[in-house]
Amino acid sequence: MSKRDLSAVGRFADRMREKLRENEHKPHWADCSPTWLLDRLFDEANELRDELRDSQDAGAVARECADVANFAMMIADVVGGLPGVTQDVVECADCVRWTARIKLLEARLDSIVSTATR
Repeated sequence: MSKRDLSAVGRFADRMREKLRENEHKPHWADCSPTWLLDRLFDEANELRDELRDSQDAGAVARECADVANFAMMIADVVGGLPGVTQDVVECADCVRWTARIKLLEARLDSIVSTATR
């Protein structure tokens, strides 16, 4: 897999996470049937088709793509196709905390460097 491929997958996963965060107020998908989730996936695919037809907004298209992908992921999770999700959640939460700390340190370092180079 090329670096470009890895980068695209990472950026797309970020879009998926953004969409999930926007909908955190809704009930969790674990209690949904795969058939209901599939119906929602089709609804989202129709929204994606409409966005492609009616819009030139690449960001809006990407958000609709993330919606479709999220419902596919939810189906995979509900049917048991994502073993180890519970452990992944713990590890992911740790990664999020460390990523936030690293970004904070990077910002501080940038500030120090810019001050030193003035």
